[in-house]
Amino acid sequence: MFVGLVLAALSGGAGAFLDDFRGTWNCGGTTWTIAQAPGDSSWASVTYAGRKTVYGTAYVGWLPQLQSFVYRDFHNDGSLAELTSAPPTDNTWTWTGAYYAGMEPVDTHGRVTWTYKAPGTIVRHFGKEQDGKYVELGHDECAKSG
Repeated sequence: MFVGLVLAALSGGAGAFLDDFRGTWNCGGTTWTIAQAPGDSSWASVTYAGRKTVYGTAYVGWLPQLQSFVYRDFHNDGSLAELTSAPPTDNTWTWTGAYYAGMEPVDTHGRVTWTYKAPGTIVRHFGKEQDGKYVELGHDECAKSG
């Protein structure tokens, strides 16, 4: 499956990302839906929601200028995450970058990992680099449900 992700890096777009992640995932009490972005898009969309509220939408794709996948995450509260990842290593995507939350200072050291532990299961860790050390802020597990 991850060979396809490296091929996406070579061919552009989010096709292989969609091949691996397309569908509905239950992650820590929220529902994540990953699909092709509207229209004839080379981007994937990631929408995450609770039972009654959509919390945000992200777009994922390969940018050859950066030689990285990008994850632009627009939260409904007005915050924004701008993350990048190389193709996955050892079944793990490592997304790093800036997080803009309201009037708070920009956190430029965010890090999110998605690791396949088994078919249909992703373990995610959320944290940041602080004083030269990784600080975990939380984690969850996602199960594919559709």
